[in-house]
Amino acid sequence: MDSNWLRATMRMRMVVREVAASIVKPGTVSSSAQPLRISVQMPRSDASLTPAAIGMILVTLAMLACGQVLFKLVSAQLSFSRPASFLSGTLLVALAMYGAATLLWLAVLARVPLSVAFPFYGLTFLLVPTFAWWLLHEPIRPQTWLGGAVILVGVVISSWGNRA
Repeated sequence: MDSNWLRATMRMRMVVREVAASIVKPGTVSSSAQPLRISVQMPRSDASLTPAAIGMILVTLAMLACGQVLFKLVSAQLSFSRPASFLSGTLLVALAMYGAATLLWLAVLARVPLSVAFPFYGLTFLLVPTFAWWLLHEPIRPQTWLGGAVILVGVVISSWGNRA
């Protein structure tokens, strides 16, 4: 075994014991104590899909698709042997777009149950190739279009009856 790994493991155990000792005072825990159970209860959202929520979802997906196109554009300029190449403006814009899309997705999830909103993510399998064809002039195989159409039908079916 690597001695550095062993030292790190032993140090981690000591830290855990110190933290546990600072939280639980000696003599306050009986031998029959139950293990700590952490439960996070989210308020149940019975909200249905409103036009605003659908719009927010579609904007999120469009931002993610645009981010993928930007990642493709910047990928030709990146070099792992030149770390400075990662300071590309295009890459920073793509990362900022992903960050903004994440924040917008959180706003969606505050309004719509995850089980209702998440199936829309399947549309990225249609949007990304469409944006690649439109903006990067990449050829798209007929199977990709057909698969995207099937996914679109699946999203429609999964969201059926969830509208306000």
